[in-house]
Amino acid sequence: MAHVVPGPRKIHSISSAEIPSIVENGKPSVITGVEVLTSFNWLNAESPTILIPGCPPKYTEPSRDTELRRDEGSKVNDASSEHYSAYPPEPAVRALLHTRPSYSDVEVDIFGCGNTFTSLLYFVSDIERDFRFSVQRIGKTLFLVRQTFVTDIDFGVSRGYNRAFAKAYTIWEGDAKNSNSHQRVLRYDLAGFKCVVRGECDAYLPDKLHEFQSRQPACEASEKHEEKTEAGCSSTAAQEKVLTSTASLTLLSGGCDIPHDALVSIETRASYNQRDPARGYQLPRLWLRRTPNLMTAIHVFGIFEKHNRSIRNVKAGVKAWETENTETISKLRNILQKLVEISSIDDQDRIEVRRRSSGPLEIWSARPGWSALPEELRARWTDAMSEDTVRPSMNDGAM
Repeated sequence: MAHVVPGPRKIHSISSAEIPSIVENGKPSVITGVEVLTSFNWLNAESPTILIPGCPPKYTEPSRDTELRRDEGSKVNDASSEHYSAYPPEPAVRALLHTRPSYSDVEVDIFGCGNTFTSLLYFVSDIERDFRFSVQRIGKTLFLVRQTFVTDIDFGVSRGYNRAFAKAYTIWEGDAKNSNSHQRVLRYDLAGFKCVVRGECDAYLPDKLHEFQSRQPACEASEKHEEKTEAGCSSTAAQEKVLTSTASLTLLSGGCDIPHDALVSIETRASYNQRDPARGYQLPRLWLRRTPNLMTAIHVFGIFEKHNRSIRNVKAGVKAWETENTETISKLRNILQKLVEISSIDDQDRIEVRRRSSGPLEIWSARPGWSALPEELRARWTDAMSEDTVRPSMNDGAM
């Protein structure tokens, strides 16, 4: 008789009401010590390829505002899951270990992405959301890995203009010209937990760079070199910048460090939609991703006129949200603690977290054979780096 591998089984169910709204360790329910650890771009290449440190696209005002076509086809919710579905955290981990070769997992309690942290925040806030992610303890670090079983989602009747706006109002520069996504990896302290969070960046604001004259984008200078081509890092010249290559992932060196204070999150909406993203529903997301600026672009039948595009610094609003939501943040910290405790049980170091709508958080055993990282990288993360060399952060300004 053939051996049947058991499938995932339900282990536990947790309601939001069960999660304490105070932090027992006495740590304040705030985010502190924000630092940009590394960054990278996903390139349009035949095989998975990232550019380190990469560069976000530059927001650029067009000469005139034209009517844009609605986004069509399918969209990908997470670039790393789409480009590298086997091990979505691997590109960020390899970029981090390249940028800081002596980085130690001793200083990381939780390694996740903006989506996994936001999903847990929605759960403790009793906000409806379907989500599913996997969890694995590697060394002393708990990895939260978004599971995107169907990466392409048809826009259907709810399609908007996000991709069309990005194509018309942002440009990729220099080495990053052949990119489709810029990812940032942040480290911060969340009520006593040392967290590393990866997230996508929409664009940067060039007028914010005057505050950082000593770190002007190398991307702009690189465009002056004649050997650069429109393909950027897919050109022949880029072959000299190969950092390393595994069987399934190539790392290239190129791009430039953009100050975190220059980053902007872009929100597009129709003129009949009166909700203000800076007054509520976007603030928790911006709080977790530490994005300092928010652009709201309003369209009338696909035309985004200049008077309907506004950019504002949201640091004060994000800080106010944090102050007003200490109980929610405490619950977020405590559900993370609960996941740490569950994964500390010997046969539960790999689990899956699920939620449907406004239901409870369900803890399942992981799919057989699943892992957050390949074996070689798990060993490197756990054992190879026992000491961390103190290095300056990539840039200042992370809020």
